[in-house]
Amino acid sequence: ISPDARWLAVGNYNGQLRVLDFDSGEAGPTWHAHPGWLLALAFSPNGQSLASGGNDQLVRLWEVGTWKPKGALAGHENEIWDIAYSRSGQTLFTAGKDGTVRLFPCQVPKPESYNYEFPAETHGGCLGWVVGEGGDRALVARQDSVLETWDGTKGLVESRPFPLTRAQICSSLRLPGTCAYATTNGDILLLRADAGQPLAQYATSLVQPRLLALSAGQHQALVLEDWRAKPPGRLCLWNLESNTLAADLDHAKPYLHGTLSADGRLAAAFTRDSPETVVWSVERQV
Repeated sequence: ISPDARWLAVGNYNGQLRVLDFDSGEAGPTWHAHPGWLLALAFSPNGQSLASGGNDQLVRLWEVGTWKPKGALAGHENEIWDIAYSRSGQTLFTAGKDGTVRLFPCQVPKPESYNYEFPAETHGGCLGWVVGEGGDRALVARQDSVLETWDGTKGLVESRPFPLTRAQICSSLRLPGTCAYATTNGDILLLRADAGQPLAQYATSLVQPRLLALSAGQHQALVLEDWRAKPPGRLCLWNLESNTLAADLDHAKPYLHGTLSADGRLAAAFTRDSPETVVWSVERQV
């Protein structure tokens, strides 16, 4: 969602990028942004650019409103899993399956000529941002439960064990001021996005949960369970306060992504096999 809450950008496994206009309530353009999976999207803080990343190893930049291409950033040697702009908008960080975190200064005419590579032992995702003396810093959560701080000029400046858990990180969700993580043993962790400090830990009975969304008050989580769960691939709503199942929504379709309304009364998700979005009213169940 764009910073001014006007645009919603959605990508799929066919490389299509679709834009929805909340002001008019109408669907915007749809185009093939990548020749394969589209795995990551991020609007710039000033709302003027949209960055997309996929399995073609490129970050592509689009002009918001006209949706014309502004350029492509190369450097990754495998699919791109995560994209995030810094709070100042001057830095674009990407994390990929090739085990690297890459920094692109956004203020230069040709950012690809200023591409820095920060190798990591395992791939991870951008957590949040800290403004340091030398510019923006990125907090990166590695899949092997290590939390790293990267600086745009110094590289890796700190590496420490992930708070609250030693289990492997299996999914993440970045929210304003907060980052949420799920582990292979079913824990859901909430951390401060600016410093990586722990806020809360919930030990659930979920099987390798994939976090799709949290409600505005962070009391409920929309979760997709692993195929090894019974039933496999269950889409459900989990109440974090009572640590109980709030609503069993579906387990018959291969859902990819989903979201919750701000008040937690509506849940929506879509599958890889259909362009339709399924919406549930969960008010009575929670």
